[in-house]
Amino acid sequence: MKKTNYFSHDSSARNDDKIIAVRMRHGAAGYAVYFMLLERLREDENYSSVKDYNIIAFDFRVSSEVVKSVVEDFGLFSFTEDGKRFYSDKFSQRMRMKDEVSNKRSEAGKKGGNPNFKKGETNPYYDLNNQKDNQMLIEKINKNENLLIGEINKKSKVKESKVNLKEKEKEKSENAKRFTPPSLSEVENYISEKKYSVDAEAFIAFYTAKDWYIGKNKMKDWRAALITWQKREKNHETNKRNTYGVGSDVSYKDYGEDDLPFS
Repeated sequence: MKKTNYFSHDSSARNDDKIIAVRMRHGAAGYAVYFMLLERLREDENYSSVKDYNIIAFDFRVSSEVVKSVVEDFGLFSFTEDGKRFYSDKFSQRMRMKDEVSNKRSEAGKKGGNPNFKKGETNPYYDLNNQKDNQMLIEKINKNENLLIGEINKKSKVKESKVNLKEKEKEKSENAKRFTPPSLSEVENYISEKKYSVDAEAFIAFYTAKDWYIGKNKMKDWRAALITWQKREKNHETNKRNTYGVGSDVSYKDYGEDDLPFS
């Protein structure tokens, strides 16, 4: 009778970011191909598969393009140095850990009987006291197995979190690089739309002189900067009224540099 192998399947696997990307491109068929690939890996003693997409496609009854895409486009699999076989790092870790646990269980079972009885024969000297010890050992192994799986999942999530953080930082940097300074007409139109009282030319001149930097950082949104200018403008108008009275025609030139709304 052919030995049947198995592997655990996380109930939330479909919600993994990489799997979602597979499902978005290939639908449920891509999801099925992914787990059928894992089944192929499980059947190999080294948990790897030959990189022959035509043979795999024939086995799965799908196109070789879909198989190739699932293997290569989503970071789900790695390749051997010669490029002839592929495997899954996470899947291999789980399977080798399971093999280790199975071997320990096998050894625990052997310790349950008299070491002198012949292999394949019923042990007439089986000690019931050892049965309790063996059960405790197996429970300990199961506990260790769960801890190891939890540790692998934890490290995997930390690694994915770091990758996502790097991607966000890269995107943030690229967005900053893509910033395009507005034209005078764009600023004037926005000021008119929002009914601001900011001087558009002064705004453009100020940030052009600073190469469109705010402090040490490149400006990301000039419209947001205008909001700050407008608030300061209102504060200066209030100060002028309080100091010189209502209707005063005091202009910016009557103020020091530190009083300007862009200081």
